[in-house]
Amino acid sequence: MDINALKPAIGYLVATFLTTAGLTTILNPILRSKNFGVTARPGDRATLAYIKPMGARDLSLGLTIGMFMYRGDQESAGLVTLMALGGPVMDAWAVWSYNGRLKEAWPHIIGGCIVGAMGTWLAG
Repeated sequence: MDINALKPAIGYLVATFLTTAGLTTILNPILRSKNFGVTARPGDRATLAYIKPMGARDLSLGLTIGMFMYRGDQESAGLVTLMALGGPVMDAWAVWSYNGRLKEAWPHIIGGCIVGAMGTWLAG
């Protein structure tokens, strides 16, 4: 089996992950904030004001990558994925700054590395 035959599945996987993460963050920001590493409480307007736009960012990126994949443009999907790496980098920094512990930032660092590798492969 040719490994490049997996590219469409990888592209759709990235698109599905980001779209799902975005939708769940918009619909249930308190639950997603816990997974994100910055726990918000129902009355915590400042933290929720940060979490909700994060969901819109992920939703927009997921839909954009999915649209490029649907059109058969894997290279553009990969480039958008690479441009989106600013998100996990800033997320890791924000979580680390908020908690003062690196442990909560690791999922963002690892996820960014995985998504970056997938984006590089799609774009290449």
